[in-house]
Amino acid sequence: MLFVYIHVIWFAVWIVAGVEHYPYGLLTMIVSLEAIFLSTFVMISQNRADEKRQVLADHEWKMIQVEEQQNERLLVLSQQILDLTETINVMASADATEQQQRAVDGEGDSGGLDAHGAASAQIAE
Repeated sequence: MLFVYIHVIWFAVWIVAGVEHYPYGLLTMIVSLEAIFLSTFVMISQNRADEKRQVLADHEWKMIQVEEQQNERLLVLSQQILDLTETINVMASADATEQQQRAVDGEGDSGGLDAHGAASAQIAE
């Protein structure tokens, strides 16, 4: 805002002091040159800001790619864990069914002993 105040004071002094007469050709030329330089400086600063934003965007894109790879690996590992869990559950269920079957078979043959107990009892006799 200081820039605006300085220019308002400068233009007022220029006109009131009568440095030049209307249509103020020299003042117009000075202001035009100033506008050219200012617009050039604005474009340079915008280009620098764009370059910084591009560097940040490139860095974020690389991070996203790394995170995506990590997520893919996590999904594969999660699927492997799920498959192992299902396999363990199936094996445990089959083992429990087998033990129940042995218990049922063992009750009829050896008076309540399972297959291992019946074999041990026969060896002991």
